[in-house]
Amino acid sequence: MSSKPIMPNFPVIDFHIHLPVQRQKPKKTGSNNKVISDYRKKLQENFFRKWGFYKPDGKTYTPEAAGELWNRRREFYGLEKVNAVTAGFDNDILAHIINLYPDSFIGFTHHDIQEPNAFFELKRGIEELGLLGHKILAPYMEKPFDDPDLEPIWKYLNERKLPVLIHFGIVVRVD
Repeated sequence: MSSKPIMPNFPVIDFHIHLPVQRQKPKKTGSNNKVISDYRKKLQENFFRKWGFYKPDGKTYTPEAAGELWNRRREFYGLEKVNAVTAGFDNDILAHIINLYPDSFIGFTHHDIQEPNAFFELKRGIEELGLLGHKILAPYMEKPFDDPDLEPIWKYLNERKLPVLIHFGIVVRVD
């Protein structure tokens, strides 16, 4: 890590981190169309070059090691908390990491809301696992957001005033 940044005089939360845990690949990994895949690769390269972000090294960790790594980063940067939006595409793993560092981490459920059991997984993630919102990867959505099948999900989140992070644009992925 570089030199420690000067932080403001108020709490700062990083609202969008990914915990690099060992995992299975998600069900949907993007398009199989070569033109789209090539274009996505070009966009990713431009993204990293333009914004100066480090390209993920592809390393994965056990849940415990990923939690320790990000907790050290949180402490180094003086962050109040970090909000994890993925941990190997597994809500149980994310909840486990949060339980290891309850004063450091919060998290969102992350699963495909188009799947038949999506509502029940959302409810389980919020009510049993203690997650506090939901993240959606819009490029993988095949249904429109106002599809009647999704209404129970939107109603549930709205009634509880829970945030939804919808990622539009390219999906940065390292294979």
